[in-house]
Amino acid sequence: FRAGRIRFLTSIVTSCGFCDEIIHIYLATKLEFDAPNPDDDEFVNVDLVPLHELIDAVLDGKIEDAKTVVGALACDSIAHRLGGAEL
Repeated sequence: FRAGRIRFLTSIVTSCGFCDEIIHIYLATKLEFDAPNPDDDEFVNVDLVPLHELIDAVLDGKIEDAKTVVGALACDSIAHRLGGAEL
């Protein structure tokens, strides 16, 4: 994909006191399909789902990794604050 717009959402510290890793989370919108260019050992599957389905998967425990949970909930919060306007 190629993003027409990239917006910074937040940063999370993955393991306070254990390491100094920080993950920066962004929201990409106005996406366009582009030719894939993966590394030789890289396999990427893309599933496009509506935001409400993503949030349901988070709340149902189907998605558990912290960076995806935080990113999904941040997107949902922004969508509600914008009153349904485009993210």
